[in-house]
Amino acid sequence: MSIDQQRRILARQLRPLAVRQYAESRQWTPIEGARGRFWLFRHPEQQLRQLQIPMDADDAGFTDAMLDVVQRLAELERRPIDAVLADLQWPDADVLRVRIASRDAESGQLSLTADVMLREGARRALLASACSVINPVAVHPRMSRGEADAMLAACRAGQTEVGSYVLKIICPLHAVSRDLELADPIPFTRKVTTHLMRATADLVESIEHSRVEAYLETHAERPMLSWNLCDALLRMQPEQNAGQLELSTTWAADPRLPPPPETDTPSRVAIKAEYIPEIQRAAQILRPSPASNREEMLIGTVEILSGVVGADGRRSGEVQFSLLLPDSDPLRVRANLDPEQYADAVRAHESGRGYVRLHGVLHRGQRIGRIDPLRALQLLDEQAAYLPTDTA
Repeated sequence: MSIDQQRRILARQLRPLAVRQYAESRQWTPIEGARGRFWLFRHPEQQLRQLQIPMDADDAGFTDAMLDVVQRLAELERRPIDAVLADLQWPDADVLRVRIASRDAESGQLSLTADVMLREGARRALLASACSVINPVAVHPRMSRGEADAMLAACRAGQTEVGSYVLKIICPLHAVSRDLELADPIPFTRKVTTHLMRATADLVESIEHSRVEAYLETHAERPMLSWNLCDALLRMQPEQNAGQLELSTTWAADPRLPPPPETDTPSRVAIKAEYIPEIQRAAQILRPSPASNREEMLIGTVEILSGVVGADGRRSGEVQFSLLLPDSDPLRVRANLDPEQYADAVRAHESGRGYVRLHGVLHRGQRIGRIDPLRALQLLDEQAAYLPTDTA
């Protein structure tokens, strides 16, 4: 089936009243006195731009007329026509898009592991925001509340879209029953989606202006940002720490609930790969680990050597290890090695299955951790790797 055929099928399924409400929610102005079975609207700023929305889905020219409406909306909103068509299928929902923009994702594909992490991170981001709407604290030990669970159960994952790798999550506005809704005319779902976009945008702005600590201190009594949301954002980051993660939201087509002002709640936030260490630091501030500075003995294998030759002709620098941990699967970590340590790492790597003992401070990450500082590195034989080691 061609793209044009797919678009015609989607356009034929549109509900006229829903398209009208979408236009009204975007501040299009109705023009009274139009003759015929259609609604006529004028753009709020470009007065010569008009929409002619057909009223009757059984009319012979309905599909072509709707495609014309969608095309005009897409041009003015500077969005792909397929994205606008998809949003009009769910007029009573906020649509969250999570996009990975990286070299690996250019073809619209990700590794299976990255896809799983992306979806789980998006789920946790919505849950974290829902819990913060109910109870704004730095850490949510259990992200399970009646309103949050009901909203998440109603969300739907839409088809991935063109544009690197785009995950779409449909969040129905009235997913939460009135019995669970907070005493506020704004639906709980809208509170969650605006909180997610606003908290993420505030975090990015604080990183770009080098004031993460000041931002967290300002909101210490009623945190906008939680450790759980930081954790979710880290899970969604591109592989190899390259490219960027983008969150965007298309607000529901409800004229009674207009989109939030862009100056207050941006509809798009980009998180560059170089921001990852600052997000990790924010997470550490929000949830400091009591063992964060404890040195320990670790066993692992050398996986990747990325050192460079210095002025003295000796190689040193970053090495990636795979650690054997008793409580989890192998953990990949990075560490910076001096020339002596690097030479031992090279010998371990060349042996094929050589193990090393590392003495330092382990900082765990969602995708990859680090050892900093690394106090010592010692080569081990294969049998010694399975012997118990003491922690320091």
